[in-house]
Amino acid sequence: MIALTSDRKRTVARTWTATILMMVLASDLVSAADPLYKSNSGQNSAYTPVAEYKKYSEHCAMKQVHLLQTPGARQPAPNPSASMQATLAKVINKTHYARSEMAFLANYTYNLGDEGSLIPFGASQLYDAGSTIGKRYCSGPLGKVFCGTPFLRSSSSTRLRESAGNWSEGFLSSQYTKTPIQTSVIISETSDSRNTLSNNCPNLVSIVPDAQDEWRAVWTPAVVQRLQSEESYGLNSTDVLNFAYLCAFDSYAINATSPFCGLFKSYEWAYIEYDGDLDKYYGNAYPGAPLSRSQGAGYVNELLARLTSDRSYVDKDTTQFYADVGYNNLMLAVFGILGFFQDDPLSTTLPCPMRSFVSSKMVPFAGRMVVESLDCSGAFEGGYWGKIFKGRTDFVRVMVNDQAMDLTSLCGQSKVTERGTYCTRSAFVEALAKANAVATKEFEGCGFGK
Repeated sequence: MIALTSDRKRTVARTWTATILMMVLASDLVSAADPLYKSNSGQNSAYTPVAEYKKYSEHCAMKQVHLLQTPGARQPAPNPSASMQATLAKVINKTHYARSEMAFLANYTYNLGDEGSLIPFGASQLYDAGSTIGKRYCSGPLGKVFCGTPFLRSSSSTRLRESAGNWSEGFLSSQYTKTPIQTSVIISETSDSRNTLSNNCPNLVSIVPDAQDEWRAVWTPAVVQRLQSEESYGLNSTDVLNFAYLCAFDSYAINATSPFCGLFKSYEWAYIEYDGDLDKYYGNAYPGAPLSRSQGAGYVNELLARLTSDRSYVDKDTTQFYADVGYNNLMLAVFGILGFFQDDPLSTTLPCPMRSFVSSKMVPFAGRMVVESLDCSGAFEGGYWGKIFKGRTDFVRVMVNDQAMDLTSLCGQSKVTERGTYCTRSAFVEALAKANAVATKEFEGCGFGK
């Protein structure tokens, strides 16, 4: 575990699009007080709560907690690392830079790694995540009785195992009893394993495979022109995005804002964000990648089993707290089954400022989804008279990065309350089972054979 210490008509259309981008994307910009790379780097953004967590009703008691957690910040993976270094080869170690913001490149040496390993900042993210969850659901003697020892799983990659370990350390820090939490199950990532925490669909394809290229053609030429206003380095759109990735990864590595971030204007971070949105929407999410939901069917089957008390794969069936550490593409697949963030196909030239699909708010480093199973008295729905005349009802609430999700589309209007954020457990289980049956059927198209 790491010690705590990403023809003319067409030309005219693009020109018009470029002129209104700043106005349309204005709502996506974040406060200047928050480093933009942290919140506008797509999946390479750092976790921040989307909303302030609202505690469940005082008329309800927690029955189960189901956490799906993504790993923390990491090194670049092999292919992105190679691409970044190819970009750097064009611009580093020059004797003169006409633009002052590029002067640091004269002495820059790439040392960010290329294995996708968890870095200290990512380890601290998972420690904080475990501590937050522990304090929220398991603090105090009664909380300890409810939580017991969490059932903790991870996929077998080093980064996920280390993330799980740091999460458990953070969770333990919030508890009265300091009994070490071991990862209960580590699931192999070999091709023949049944890994419900990993995403795997060989036949997964995008309905718009060139989405990012089309978007980059809209906005990156201006950046290339600016950076090469005095001298040419042979930069292209890929290089522009690599500079953005370097900004994020270098900043996380040094725990400060990287000089690479100074290569961009503040408004350009909204464009970078949208590039990441297109990547995830058309690469790993429904409906942009039609088979993507199938990758979450295994996890959802387990969630349904836990909610309905068929938990034969757990040593002790009294477990009430489940924590799974898996990949962000798995989380996107689960979102697809739940019906979350399913915007109409995203435009490749003009972002919609009202879109719900924003990858930095969905699957950032250390992102999380929590399914809360609640036992509520009649007073929850019916007030005083409900308390007297109505029995208890089980409800489910789903939190994505602390935002309570609207379950109306999944459960139906008659089965939800509190603006759609509470669904009766029976309706939730029934609706989710039907949705998962569709995803399971879609899995047949992934190409694994019989």
